[in-house]
Order: sequence, then C-alpha cells, then structure tokens
Amino acid sequence: MRALSVSLVVFVVGCSNGGGGGTGGGTGTAGGSATAGGTGTAGGTGTAGGTSTAGGTGTGSCGWERSLQTALQDIAEDVVALPDQSVVVVGFIGSGVPDAGLTSPGGFAIRFDPQGTVMWGHSYGPNLSINRVETAANGDLLMLGVARSDGGCTNFHGATDVWVARVNAADGQEQFKTCVGGDDDEEAFDVREVMLPSGPALHLTGQTDSHDDGDIGPKHGGGGFDSPDVMSAFVSYADGGRTVTASCHGTNGPDTGRGFLENGDIAGSTIGDNTGDLADSGVTPYFNDVLITRFRSPPCAAQTCAVDAVRIGGDGNDGIFTSLPGNLVVGTTRSSDGGIQCPGASQVRPTAFVAVVDGGIDQLVCLTNTGSATVNDAFLADGKVWLAGWGWRDDGFFANPTVVGSAAPSDYYVIAVDAVNRSMVRRVVKANVGVINGAAVRPDGCLVVVGTGSSGTARITTIAP
Repeated sequence: MRALSVSLVVFVVGCSNGGGGGTGGGTGTAGGSATAGGTGTAGGTGTAGGTSTAGGTGTGSCGWERSLQTALQDIAEDVVALPDQSVVVVGFIGSGVPDAGLTSPGGFAIRFDPQGTVMWGHSYGPNLSINRVETAANGDLLMLGVARSDGGCTNFHGATDVWVARVNAADGQEQFKTCVGGDDDEEAFDVREVMLPSGPALHLTGQTDSHDDGDIGPKHGGGGFDSPDVMSAFVSYADGGRTVTASCHGTNGPDTGRGFLENGDIAGSTIGDNTGDLADSGVTPYFNDVLITRFRSPPCAAQTCAVDAVRIGGDGNDGIFTSLPGNLVVGTTRSSDGGIQCPGASQVRPTAFVAVVDGGIDQLVCLTNTGSATVNDAFLADGKVWLAGWGWRDDGFFANPTVVGSAAPSDYYVIAVDAVNRSMVRRVVKANVGVINGAAVRPDGCLVVVGTGSSGTARITTIAP
C-alpha cells in the first residue's frame, strides 16, 4: 500500500438534506471489495487458541511463508512495507493466537521482521475487521476497518461503522481510534492526512447509507437502505475523534468514493441515474459509470458542500477500485466504447485498467487478454503501478508470467505495470496463497502477498525479486 503525504486543506463540511445512495456504485466492476471489506467474516467468536504465525516455512529474508489458522475463518486483508524491510499485516482472526500477540478474535495487526519473525502482534477488538493499512507522514500506521458493535470503539453508532485508528509502528499501540457512522452502514476505502483550523485531522472517503442520527446523514434519495452516497468525512484529532464533519453526495442510486485525487476530489463509481447533486448534465448515464466528485470551492467552508460530477462510462459496467498519487486511478471496465474503451472488454470479460484522471480518463493502459482480470489491491513501488487480483488466460498483457507454485492459467496474480510505456514489467502467479487480497514490495524488492488460503487460513507469502 502507498505512503500518505500531508495536505494543507481547510474543510468544514456537513451532510445536506435530500440525497441518494448505493452500495458501492460499481464496486463489483472495480474488482475486489476484499481490501475494502471482509465484511462477511467480522464478528465471529471462537475458543480455539490457534497456531503460531511464527511457524511457517522458508529461510532467509525473502521466501518465507507464515499462516494464521484458528477454528474459524481467518483473513489477511492488507500489508504495508516499512523502511527497515519489516512488514505490517492486518485483517480478521476468528480467535486469539497468543504466541503471535493476538489476545482475542476480531481485527488484528502483526509486524514481521525481514526474516518473518513476529516483532509484535495486537488485537484491536471483536466484531471488527481491519481492511487497510497505510504509513502516515511521520511513520505511524493509519488503519481503516469495519466495526459491527462497540467492541472496536466506545462511540459505535449503528449497523456498521467506519473504524479508523492511528497506531505506533514501533509497538502496535493505538494512539488514536474512533468510529464514524449513523443509523445504518458506513465503510471507508481511503484516508489522507489534512490540516483543519482546529488542528490535524484525517479525511475519509467511502460510502454512507445512513438517513440520520450520528456523525453522518441524511443521504440523498433512492428509497430505503442499500443505496449509499459518496462520503466525505473529516475526523479531528483534537478531541479523540469525537468531532466529525461530513458531507454526503449522491444520486437516487448507489454511489461510492474509492480514493482521493491530488486536490481532494474523490474518484469512485455510480449506479444511480443522473439526478441529485451528482448529476452530470453533459452525459447520458450508463448502468454503472466511473464517477469523479469535484468540490466547487475547495476548501469547502459551508455546511453543505457544492460539488460537480463527472461521469465516465461506456456500454458496460465501469468502476474505480482506488486512486494513487499523481491522479492515477486503477479500476475495471466492461466497456469497449465510451470514455474508457478497452479493446475486448465486455460484460462477461472485465478488463483491469490504469489511467490518469485529468478532466477525463487519460493515458489509459488496458490489461487486456482473451480472458478477464479483476483487481483486489493496487499501490506504487519503484516507480511502477502494482496490481493484485485475479486473471484468466496467460496471454495478451498477461503473457509469460513467472509461476510460483502449481499455478494454473486462471489464478490470482500480482503484476507491475509501466504506465508510461504501457507495458508489463513483472507478473507473478501464486497458486498456494489462494485469494490474494493485498500486496506490497519491500525496499529490497521482496514481494509480499497476503490473503486467504483454501482452508480458511490467513496467509502471508514473500517472493524474491
């Protein structure tokens, strides 16, 4: 995952009346809500002690594997590499694993040294899954997750809340944590550090399905639940996260924010029609479009933020999975015409893409083959865009992979893309990991992939460059 930089932004925002929503505005086409979610597994209880993460196989500083296995489903959701070649893995565990430092089920983080030995492990609460980890500007860890009760925080609101925490990378201890929510479901997919008049804060984007009651809402129209809005929420450090200012932006259908552009605009997806404050009068909406939410007067100084919407799509479903520094976006398209136009893409053949957002979709790189490809994670390393996901057919952009283990032509992959020359730099297929949810590259070039094995184990695998 990418490191975060500090942005000097002054935003005061609030949710407006009238609004719309959606369960993710094309998160299906964007490929892999696993890094954003793990939503089906959180909250389990268990009594088994589990096995040690310090066991595993492999020798040396790259090539080792570790696993977490308890009586219930275990998931490694994301990983970040630190300057000293150590890595921090986050996810959900079904019960405690004492010899890995995990005292209870729920959301966890483990830091492994370059040889794969546990430096520390920490449990952050039951009924919590941690789905994203980033490095802050000062070296701390920023974590995002989904809370389903007050086990992860004392200010839980209802249904599911966004859980956000700042953690000391040296020992895993929480320096700050809070829940952000209303009367229904919230989930955050990206976080950045900003400066408010009151002091430093975190800026979150994702989706909100709340009508009112709490930090956020009401959302826009669209009837009942399961039709969320794009969420833009600011969480102040000053009072332990108790002050949250948030705005909701939507149509009458599902809309979601997946990542920030350099100026604070939000890249995401929409399934809604062309109404609400995210209506784009310049286009005819398709069923599922890429959505850019642009703030008219940044920094927003009003309780209701005025925005403009840019919808980009074609004849199929299109969506942004995440954004990266430099206004890069990564997503999946099923369109061969319109604003994205990946050759061969169709409703039955999703194609992963990398592009720059500059008014529209520019410098497009289509990861085209005769099969399909989806995305579960994306990050920058060594000047390249790295993607992790699932790919079918070893041809086209995916030709001549490096196979690790007994991988088949259709398997989970990690690929490095040279966005300037529109070419593949490196592709690795790893069958034994099972589902790949996240990946990172250490400073020494060692590739680290995390996910869930076929037997329900959380897997961490390192692959030499």
